[in-house]
Amino acid sequence: MIICSCNVISDYDIRRTVDELRQKNPRLTITTDLIFKSLGRQMKCGTCILGITKVIEEQAAQLS
Repeated sequence: MIICSCNVISDYDIRRTVDELRQKNPRLTITTDLIFKSLGRQMKCGTCILGITKVIEEQAAQLS
């Protein structure tokens, strides 16, 4: 499902990025800014922030 329409970022993209970041550094605090940076994108309108945060939290809970 597309979470960020401006950048066409899907929940799959976010979950994959969370997994990759956790593998590199398990103690890293993953933020929406870090997700955008890791994907080589920039936040535009900001309406996706809550959706991205939810996916980050869900993925982090699965990895715990």
